[in-house]
Parts: sequence; C-alpha cells; structure tokens
Amino acid sequence: MNILLINMGSRGDINPFLALGVVLKEQGHQVTFITGEVHKHVVVFAGLNFVACTSAAAYYQVIHDPDLHHKHKFFNVIARYMMLQPMKAIYHIISQFNPSDTILISTHFMLAARLANEKMGFPLITICIQPSAFWSIERPPLSRDALYLPKLPYFLRKIILGLAEDHFLDRALSPELNDFRAQLNLPAVNKIYANWSFSNSKIVGLFPDWYAPPASDWPKHTELTGFVEFDENIEQQLPDQIQEFLDKDDPPLILTYGTANVKGKQFYQLFIETARKMGLRVIILNQYPEQLPALRQDRELLVSYVSLPKILPKSLGLIHHGGIGTLAQAIATSTPQLIVPFGFDQFDNAARVEHIGTGLKLHLKRYTNFNEAKDKIHQLIHSATIKNNCTRYSEKINFKKSAQITSQAILKFN
Repeated sequence: MNILLINMGSRGDINPFLALGVVLKEQGHQVTFITGEVHKHVVVFAGLNFVACTSAAAYYQVIHDPDLHHKHKFFNVIARYMMLQPMKAIYHIISQFNPSDTILISTHFMLAARLANEKMGFPLITICIQPSAFWSIERPPLSRDALYLPKLPYFLRKIILGLAEDHFLDRALSPELNDFRAQLNLPAVNKIYANWSFSNSKIVGLFPDWYAPPASDWPKHTELTGFVEFDENIEQQLPDQIQEFLDKDDPPLILTYGTANVKGKQFYQLFIETARKMGLRVIILNQYPEQLPALRQDRELLVSYVSLPKILPKSLGLIHHGGIGTLAQAIATSTPQLIVPFGFDQFDNAARVEHIGTGLKLHLKRYTNFNEAKDKIHQLIHSATIKNNCTRYSEKINFKKSAQITSQAILKFN
C-alpha cells in the first residue's frame, strides 16, 4: 500500500505526521511525505520517501511575513502560501499514483488532497492535529479575537461563524480554488472550510477525548486516537553543555515560543527578566537569537533545538506558545506549563490546558508587566493542584500506542 502524507507548516505541524509515517512504514507500507523542502532532512532521517512541493525560501517568506501575526490578515497568509500556492504542484504529484493502492493522509488545509479525492477517487483521511480545526457552533474554538464566542447564545454564534466563513475564509480561498476546479471540470464550491475541505469518509483527531470532548456537530465519521509525537533526538544523549547546565544548580525554567516564530522579542525579554528577578535559571529554546537580550551565561542557556522529553523532567516548568505538540510533551512528562498564546490554535489550546488543570495561561499584551508574569510563574511552580493534575494526566499519554491506534484506523478505513 502507498501512503501519501501531505502537510505543511512548522515542525510542530510536521511531527505528528512523521510519527504516523514511521509506524506505517514499520508495517510494510511505502510511505511518502509531500511537504516543504525545509523539512527534507527530518523526513529522510525518519526513513520516509520525500517529495518537495514548495521551496525552503517559500517557508522563510511565510514566517517573516508581518501579516502572519496580524489578527485580521493571518489567514490570508496561510491561504496564499500553504493552501493555494502549492495546490497544483501537490495535485500533480498525487496524480502520479494509483487510487486503487494509495491512501491520502492530510490536514484540511491541503486542498489538493481533497481535490484528488473528489476528482480521481483517492481514499482520503483528514487528520486534525488540534481540536480547533473542527468547525463547531456548539463548541466554537477560541481565537485571539473570539474569546467571547462560547459565551454567546447559539443563534449569535451561528451568525458570527457564518459571516466569518463567507467574508473571511471563502473570500481568501474561493477565487483560486474554484478556478482550478473549473479546469478539472468540477463545480464551484462555497463554505469551503466547514462543508468541503474535510474528508467526507474519515476524520482522525490526534488528541484524546479528555483533552477535547467531541461536540455533537463534529462530523460523525470522526475518531479520536490520542496525542502522537515524533522526536528524532529521543534516543540520543543530551549535549554536554545542556547536561552540565541541568546538573549544576537548581532546576531551570524552559522558555520557547515556537520554531517558526520570529516575533517573540517581547515574550523572551519579559520572561527572561522575570526569571532574573525571581532568581531562577532558564534554558531558552530559540532559533532566532536576535530576539533575545544579552544572556548571563552562568544562569541562562540558549539552545537552538533539543528533545523536550530529555529536559522537561529536570525543569521547574515550561513557558511556551501553546503549540499542540509542545503542550502534549509537557503533559506526558508531568511538567507544569504556562501558555502564552500569540495566534492560530494556541488560545484554544491554552484554555483547554487550564481547564484540565495541568497549567495556566497568560495573554501577552503590550502592557503585560513583570508582576503579572511573576504571579503566574509563582503559581505554576508552587501549586500542588497543578502538580497532582500533571501526574494524573501524564499517565494517560502514550505517544507510541496512539500512533499504533491511528495506523489501525487508517488501514481499517481502506
């Protein structure tokens, strides 16, 4: 069986697909990952076939686009670079395979996969890495500008989400998507996100129901299989510099604001300065050091990338952006976490982590100050309730087992 994994984005978006690909390859299937050139090294490391659909330059163009962090313009960036620009290239790659012995596995953002499913009959499974991917009026996902939405009456939620789809999502996607559909002799579609972009046969959510109970208006062909994660460094020893820093003194805080975030200056400056005033050591995971203040080498260590499960158990806690993979690793290692969301699914994730009691959230504003950050950190590292909840929920996570369950769901579907 040929398995085509199709996804783009940051490492956090790619990792769950890598985990699934490794398990499916171990079961004897030919697994090919169609993604951006920037991820070639890790796909090859995982032992999967690799096909590029965008250049590395395109990836860096996206993460440096100022509109990516604009509250009203971010989806236009995602639509343009992740969904529309690679659409024809991905469709062409898929067309070289045979629908009778191939399964497509993609997110709902990969429009070409849904087109190949509709036009050529390829079996398609839509993977939802995070619960906010689901379009729900009953339980609308939280976003930066819609934190109030779940508190509104149902009819208002329905109106607001309908307007958002018509005037925000469809406006960004419809012209180019429907132009390509016309070339394929397919009729035009609207309400693309809610009614078309997902597989109409099988959807898999890569998170557990205790993290996000399904809403009644989620598609009935949805199955939740639990968190999965891929870590190419998990079997390797920590570099000496990191191991020595961990062993030398009190446990540090871990700070990270995402592998694709080049706009984290306020975050790093606030929390590094707060840690200094509280007398805490920190390890900073960051690939763009121009965002950081001058570090004190005896108390602060900069690392470009490291296996989180290797360092989280030896830390005081994790302060991060709220990516689904990062928060899952924190829960799995029983690590208290403070989520400081800046966009995308992160506000929804932050609320869910706080709801199950394994961490806290802080919405970073221009006027967020040291005292607010200090109070959150103090509560995070001293709360017995949070520590107990971390222990309880960590016992519910098994990344490998969830990947196996997901692979079974994929193969059973075919």
